[in-house]
Amino acid sequence: MHPTRLALVFLVWPIAVFADDGERFAPIAPLVGHCWRAPMSEPGLFDLQCFEWMFDRQFVRNTHVVSNPKPIYSGETIFRYDPDAKQLGFHYFTSTGALSQGHLEPTEQGYLVPETHVGADGKRTELRSRFELIDATHFRVRTEILEGEAWGIKGERLYTRVDAIDDTDAAGAARHD
Repeated sequence: MHPTRLALVFLVWPIAVFADDGERFAPIAPLVGHCWRAPMSEPGLFDLQCFEWMFDRQFVRNTHVVSNPKPIYSGETIFRYDPDAKQLGFHYFTSTGALSQGHLEPTEQGYLVPETHVGADGKRTELRSRFELIDATHFRVRTEILEGEAWGIKGERLYTRVDAIDDTDAAGAARHD
């Protein structure tokens, strides 16, 4: 290959990879690099989720902690692009030993997120969530659980980007281990 063409390939390659990442991770890209906090249904409980790139943008890691304000539950989700299914998939690992697996399906309002949750005891639970990015500082998740043959409401959370919260106590919770 001619040296000039080789140099051009190396100059263009990182741009092409970044553009591809933008497409592959489009559903969650606005969340990456930020932490997000939502009150839970029980008073005093909050869910804090932080998103970051992994392995040179090949994956996205989402760590989360439920606290009151002391941590009582945590989990970690690894998102990956599935080239065969042409969609974003994930594996979620919890501090209780449970594992969930699912993917994101586009809808008019955001994404439908069906998942299979397997508890540490082996019990399987089918869930589906509706993910909606509201604006640059908010997203909503509505979760349903399959009970018998009918879907029931499990919960809804409105997340706010931590740097957009006026509460000074939230600033200290911007990162978690």
